[in-house]
Amino acid sequence: LTSLGGDLGFNDNENLQVMSFTVLESIGGSLVINNNDALVSTSGLTSLKYIGQNVLFSSNAVLETLDALANIKQLAGGDLTVTNNTLLKKADGLSWLTDVSGSFTLSGNPQLSQCNMSNLTSVGSELSITDNQTIELLVMNSLKSVGGMMDISSNPSLKSLNMPKLKSVSEKMTIHSHVLLNELQL
Repeated sequence: LTSLGGDLGFNDNENLQVMSFTVLESIGGSLVINNNDALVSTSGLTSLKYIGQNVLFSSNAVLETLDALANIKQLAGGDLTVTNNTLLKKADGLSWLTDVSGSFTLSGNPQLSQCNMSNLTSVGSELSITDNQTIELLVMNSLKSVGGMMDISSNPSLKSLNMPKLKSVSEKMTIHSHVLLNELQL
């Protein structure tokens, strides 16, 4: 399978550990990976280059990385949501992403220590990075615009927030409750 016109969803699979779609390059609809208690990796989806709508990674108890997004540059049709993934440690799969046309939410991932989104230039709607207990470094060196509100809050271990090219946020911008924040580049 190299192309799928609609959605691809993996929901409530208690014993699913590995998924392998090694030649799947395109999903016309949404990619949903939700509530898979044993899923450790999505590396079997790294051939993906296009997702037409939303992306959701939520409540995957042992998922450690976002490998499935490693070759995605744009989410032209929807939202990117990464929430409540208990053991997610790295979000390196987001490093090549340049544009999210909808909202981008990164929230409630207690083991996430760093997030490199160095190529992200725009978020079409809301940008929300909240309640990630161990995140120390947020790198968004290329971010120029946010089409809605920007909320970066309650990340108690955050030490450095880098957005030196940010030119516009269409609504309010909130940066709060980061007791260790010592470097802020805007």
